[in-house]
Amino acid sequence: MSSGSILRRRSLWLTLLAALLFGVLAYQFSSVYVVPVGSWYDRVAIREGWWGDELADNQRYRWTSGHSEVELANFGPLVSGNYGLEVKAQFYNKISPPPPITITIGSKEIYPRNFDPRLHSYNFVISNADIQAAGNPPRLTITVPTFTVRGDSRTLGIKVTDISVATAFDNGFRLTIPPITPLLYLVLIALFAYLIITRQRIFGTIFAGVTFIGITILEVFYLPLSVWLLPAATVFALALALIGWRRELFGWYPSLIARLRALPTASQPIVSQPIVSQRIVKTDKRIGPADPTSDAANSFSQRVFGEGESSNSSNAENSKLKTQNSKLVLVLILALIVYAAFALWLIANVDFIGHADYADNAVVARNIAHGLGATTDYVAQFYTQYPSVQHAADTWPLLQPLITVPFLLVSDTTFAAKLPNLILMLVLAGSVFYVGRRIWDARVALLAALLMLVSPAFLGMVVYPINDLVFTLLFLWLLYIVVTRRLSDVASWHAWVVWGILAGLLMWSKPSGATLLVALFGYALWVALKRPQPLTPALPRYGGGGIGRRTIISSLIVVAVALAVVSPLLVRNVTTFGSPFYSTESYDAWVLKWNPPFERIYAYWQPTDLPNRSWLLRYGYDAMYRGLGREVQALGAGNSPTGGGAGLLGGDIGRPLAVALAILALFVAPRGWRTSLADGAGANIGGNSLPDLRGGLGRGVTTPLLLSLILYAGFVTLYWHYEARYFYAYVPWVYLLAAAALFWLYDVIAPAAPLPKPSPLQGRESAPLPNPPLLQGRGYRTGVRNVAAALIVVVYAGFLLFTSISQLVEDTGNYVGATPLVAAAQWFEANTSPGTVAMSRNPWEFSWHSHRLGVMIPLDPQDISRSLPQIKAAAQQYHASYLMLDHLGGPGASYFRTDWRKDIAPMYNPRTACMGFSLVYQNQSVAIYKIDASKMGASCHP
Repeated sequence: MSSGSILRRRSLWLTLLAALLFGVLAYQFSSVYVVPVGSWYDRVAIREGWWGDELADNQRYRWTSGHSEVELANFGPLVSGNYGLEVKAQFYNKISPPPPITITIGSKEIYPRNFDPRLHSYNFVISNADIQAAGNPPRLTITVPTFTVRGDSRTLGIKVTDISVATAFDNGFRLTIPPITPLLYLVLIALFAYLIITRQRIFGTIFAGVTFIGITILEVFYLPLSVWLLPAATVFALALALIGWRRELFGWYPSLIARLRALPTASQPIVSQPIVSQRIVKTDKRIGPADPTSDAANSFSQRVFGEGESSNSSNAENSKLKTQNSKLVLVLILALIVYAAFALWLIANVDFIGHADYADNAVVARNIAHGLGATTDYVAQFYTQYPSVQHAADTWPLLQPLITVPFLLVSDTTFAAKLPNLILMLVLAGSVFYVGRRIWDARVALLAALLMLVSPAFLGMVVYPINDLVFTLLFLWLLYIVVTRRLSDVASWHAWVVWGILAGLLMWSKPSGATLLVALFGYALWVALKRPQPLTPALPRYGGGGIGRRTIISSLIVVAVALAVVSPLLVRNVTTFGSPFYSTESYDAWVLKWNPPFERIYAYWQPTDLPNRSWLLRYGYDAMYRGLGREVQALGAGNSPTGGGAGLLGGDIGRPLAVALAILALFVAPRGWRTSLADGAGANIGGNSLPDLRGGLGRGVTTPLLLSLILYAGFVTLYWHYEARYFYAYVPWVYLLAAAALFWLYDVIAPAAPLPKPSPLQGRESAPLPNPPLLQGRGYRTGVRNVAAALIVVVYAGFLLFTSISQLVEDTGNYVGATPLVAAAQWFEANTSPGTVAMSRNPWEFSWHSHRLGVMIPLDPQDISRSLPQIKAAAQQYHASYLMLDHLGGPGASYFRTDWRKDIAPMYNPRTACMGFSLVYQNQSVAIYKIDASKMGASCHP
């Protein structure tokens, strides 16, 4: 259906006219401009001078800061007569007598009034002349004296819950001219909705009805809504219309992409149009006919970066190609040996175990090795009152049992705790090579594996043992299996058993991995539903379509195996904590993001109500917006106040150049670009459409990778807080795609090697395709293009490797050397008896290095700048006899001394004894005090 035929329809113009008249009619009646102060959309009218929204006694409100403004945005037509203004407010009930409140519009004072301490509604009258004089849009100003409350740094005025302005027409109905902008939005919505309905989409029809009735009613009674609701509805309707008419509007795009993707194939790139005889050369028992591209003529066979095999090549040529592949494997093996030697030297010279989670893994593993089970040696938070300091660990990630192995075989040392992640790093690099070789080729695989080895972020996970490395390895293999298998293929049942094992281990490693599993498994189901036939032509097909018996069986295998693998963890958590997945993060999540600062999580000392998801309403919508904004910024390129570190585009998740190349590979590189995928991939070979079991780069890797990233990023953004290491699972794929794009560019630029002549036994359909004239190289041009293509690979690959190695060298200098906290812990171990409890800001690492018990330094729930009352209570309950303070100087020192625990600030500097505390040890950044709770006062004075 053409756009011209649509415009000639009378039904379209009648629809637009009806929307216009409906909008005009809506403005002919009395309406009320309501600002529900504290609501999620009050920011359309609230301007300067308001504190964040709050919730108390099931009522939302905002405190004014003394001089607060409300903008009557989209207020509507001005008519003769007066307007009724109503303000609902409450003054702080401890101030008596309450000071007066003044309401002004523009520069004219309307009505000063004394407020009662109780909640009241106060009515004022505004004349039409006053509104006209106030400008467009008019603004109301509420002025009131301010006060402060102990523990609150804000200057407070009054609590306002509602502001409303009602039009006062003379006769109830009169002909008035409405604003032009809302009418324009309504007409556009009607146009887009009409276009959707013409596509006979039920959802579009429902949307149109709700738009005409619901939005207009809301606009009449809640005029501020139209500021954002009408534009948002217009954009949404436009998006639906574009989806419905995408073929007519964007028909040129698929052909353009097809042309771009055809470039490498036409010029004989990594996978040229290979010549394959009509007979089957070899057979793979798993997939039936052999992957023809494993014997394809390859343009790279005579180049330094190349590899490939030809079905028409001689045995000598095949042997030469295998030798080239072996050389690439040898380069990888040498790189792994060099990396292992370097990492062993590094971890042998790093005395620090790492902060928090890093040290926690080692402590729990040590207790497991000593027969104490999965227990910790400290009380890090006070959500639960434990009978003793040593208690069951709330998390039991997969890395902890792995660290136990070297502890049992060697000893429970800091060096031994880091060996499992070193081994996992070598396995990860080898896995990246294997996956890259199977999906692309050995060139891509080698470059990606080398980039992984020199990644500074992953070296940090070897130096400081953390769970993200095993998480990354598991996700790599899970995505690889999804890309190369289909649930409808029962012949791959063993792959689904492996997939289930990996899925269970992923949830064991991190429960948040369930988000990735939903994305990957959902994609696998979608592929099975879209193409339910089995991959193997020799196997019969069950059913005529939809979800077949084979898909159901494969799905059940995956789910059953995954649950069996993760069940020991679930049973342990249920019997210990009464919940399948238990962690203090289930409480932290509602404090760290929505009610910062971070230290507030240590202020819940024997709380009467633990933080939970209902606290979102308590914090207010402003806090939610700020929290989401911080995480979105951190996901991009900024720093997160809670997590720190660079964002997805800031370098930690891959060098910006690598990310750019990966994006190129995702959206431009040809779908059939791959060499040897023995478990099944195909190409359009000589005009014969052979089974493409993977769907190519575009459909095979892009969709599940981006889907999992979107879901996982959404989970992190909404529930938790951003840290770069949470996204390290995507780094291998960033490097694989970056390397793939780089060599794709090479094959586009470099001219193809001549194909071998076809055998007389071959059919016409298997004849080679000629190179397009544009890409044919002749004489010196061929040499120039070869050199240019090689320079691109050398320069860009060298730049990526060099920048990573440079950062690696710089970080190495920061890792090695003596750590003051380790020295203090060693002194503490030598001068105290086993079972001694020390209170510290870092109980995880201090307990690991000192072999002693620990308790976090708590904060006062009423005033987080205080800690002495809770230090005394914690010392008595958990028998803590020492207090360790760190960050006495250097970066972060003022953070602890100035912002938190101000009542013990003198103990940070000049590190002198205070009431109830006597200094027993100090170095450049750590001080240890002996605690005498009986002498502790209300404040600390040197």
